[in-house]
Amino acid sequence: MDGRNHFKLCPCFCSNGPAPSKALGQGSAMVAAIWGVFVWKEVRGLESGIKLLLAFMFIFFRTGLTFVTLARSSRSRIGSAFSV
Repeated sequence: MDGRNHFKLCPCFCSNGPAPSKALGQGSAMVAAIWGVFVWKEVRGLESGIKLLLAFMFIFFRTGLTFVTLARSSRSRIGSAFSV
C-alpha cells in the first residue's frame, strides 16, 4: 500500500483541518511531560507545591489542546450564525 491510498482508506485524516492537526502536533509535548513525571520520575523529592503546579499544568495543557481541537467545529457553527 502506498501513501496515496492511505487517505482513501481513512478520509478522516484529510477532513479534520488545521486545528486537530495542530493539537496532535502539540500533544507530543504532553506525552514528553507525562514520561518525565511518571516514568523517569524527574520530580521526585520536590515540594508538594511544585507537584500541585505540575498537576495544574497537565490540566490546563489538556484543556487547551481540547479547545484547539474543537476550534474547527465551533468556528463553523459561529460562522453560520452570523452569516448574512
